[in-house]
Amino acid sequence: MVIKDEEMDMEFAKKLEAELKDNFSKCFQCGTCTASCPVGEVTQYRVRKLMRMAQLGLKERILNMDDLWDCTTCAICKARCPWDVDPLSTILKLRRESIKDGHEQEKHKKFSDAIKATGNAFGEKEPMPSVSNPKAKYVYFPGCVASYRQKDVFDATIKILDMIGVDYEIPEGLACCGSVLMRTGHEEEFEAIKEKNLKLLKGKNIITSCAGCYATLKADYGLDVNHITDIIKENIDKLPLKEIKKKVMYHDPCHLGRKFDYYDIPREIIEAIPGVELIPFDEEKENSQCCGAGGGVKSARPEIANDLAQKRMDEAKEKNADVVLSSCPFCELNLADNNNDIPVMDILNLLMEAMEVKA
Repeated sequence: MVIKDEEMDMEFAKKLEAELKDNFSKCFQCGTCTASCPVGEVTQYRVRKLMRMAQLGLKERILNMDDLWDCTTCAICKARCPWDVDPLSTILKLRRESIKDGHEQEKHKKFSDAIKATGNAFGEKEPMPSVSNPKAKYVYFPGCVASYRQKDVFDATIKILDMIGVDYEIPEGLACCGSVLMRTGHEEEFEAIKEKNLKLLKGKNIITSCAGCYATLKADYGLDVNHITDIIKENIDKLPLKEIKKKVMYHDPCHLGRKFDYYDIPREIIEAIPGVELIPFDEEKENSQCCGAGGGVKSARPEIANDLAQKRMDEAKEKNADVVLSSCPFCELNLADNNNDIPVMDILNLLMEAMEVKA
């Protein structure tokens, strides 16, 4: 790569260093991030190259480059960096700068506009479901995917909460958590939707069945959040689980697993179902391969999302799995879109099957 002196905007590099600190300046170009990145296995995307270009202040090149939008925000680069650098923080910062500079991706603009207009990423005119309960101890935050695309996850969540006796409400007026806005550089739009939701959520105990919502509400809103599997694990004895003879594989969602070390509880629930055999993926837990859908990739770079999901499902087929499970509706949606041979379902749906209850 030939670099001309006039291309190097060192004020831009200093600006990045001032905000990102060690997550920017400590990068020694060892290449561990590039070697670990799942997107790099199916494209020419190179995390190390992007980091070096940022350190050299190549502002115009970076903010105009397509590669900036290939990252699924899976955070495996951060997890494996021997210098404790978080390249993802640099990528997200560069995406915000790119948006400010007028380089919004057309597909990302569509869901950003949809969230502004309807409160959900799919542009559905119907509001999210609401449930009033003056005795509620929790707020169930369903999120966009469970509300509009993976409705069986929403239905299973409601039925299981009712079965174990959890008092919950779904306030009227909830909107998208804004995860997809945050991961695609739409900072102002994210803050607006966050402010709207906080009026309904602040000070409440939250339950969600979506890994992306969990990560966003917990880390970016600063709320007290439980994933639905937390609640189920505490009440598993209240569920009348019958034997199911199935070989299952569990896919760790990046937003739940790698970002919060949340690995054991979903597996403990699966293993509590009589007759179920849990088969591990070759890459699981902190080394789990991303499903490919996050960071706006499924909308703007569908070929990347499809290739990564296909790799995951091919392994499940090779290992003769009967079903692939996860605890994130968006992961499930993308994995299912790329396989016709093996069912993909949420842990909640397997529990419903074990209780012989329809979601």
